[in-house]
Amino acid sequence: MSEANSQTEKLLNDVAGLLKAREIVYRVTGENFNIFRILNVEEKEHFICEVLAELLSPSGSHYQGSLFLKPFVKDVLVLNIPDAEIDRARVYREYYTYQGRRIDIVIETANYFIAIEVKINAGDLNGQCMDYYEEAKQHCFDESNAKIVYLTPDGREPSPESSCGKEICVSFRKDIHEWLSSCLNFKEIEHAVPVREIMRQFLMTVESFTGIAEEENMEVKELIRKSPENLRAAFELKSGLVY
Repeated sequence: MSEANSQTEKLLNDVAGLLKAREIVYRVTGENFNIFRILNVEEKEHFICEVLAELLSPSGSHYQGSLFLKPFVKDVLVLNIPDAEIDRARVYREYYTYQGRRIDIVIETANYFIAIEVKINAGDLNGQCMDYYEEAKQHCFDESNAKIVYLTPDGREPSPESSCGKEICVSFRKDIHEWLSSCLNFKEIEHAVPVREIMRQFLMTVESFTGIAEEENMEVKELIRKSPENLRAAFELKSGLVY
């Protein structure tokens, strides 16, 4: 056996060992069993919004009241709304505006109207955030309490054609990931197994479509980069598979 073939075989064995170890982790923890992945809805805005709105709603089927909404409002949106007001908030999905548009998620309190536009793969529509802002102002005595949240994987700003210039830009990658992670540590849901499990799977889904999961799963790439011999063996292997 040539030296090149020997190095390629060693690399394959090392990779197989890593994959086997990962398989054992999946078997023990069930970590790879994710309903979002099974249903192929990991990056579909409609399903992501449904789950997010349900978690945020004080009247949600999780029966945790405003437990998840409070840190979302205070830590993610950085809004100083009293707890008692948040407790009585109403959360809507696909809220119809006077212009005939549909806002993905709305959080409405006694004094605030918070419109959340979620963009994962879809592009902006002309005047979209501007129209939402005009809608929000109609529901507030104080216009400064009309809030537009623009939620994307990376926290980017809306296009100039859509923007009202007052958006709170939020990212799934950082803000939603940190919020979900902190909520999973709440003692109140320690025994609420279905709630905790869906939140955990939702967190993993966020990690998937924002690229966090790929970054955390670098064992094979690091193994290949470990030495010039491994890089050469990987190139030889790829050439053999392609040709």
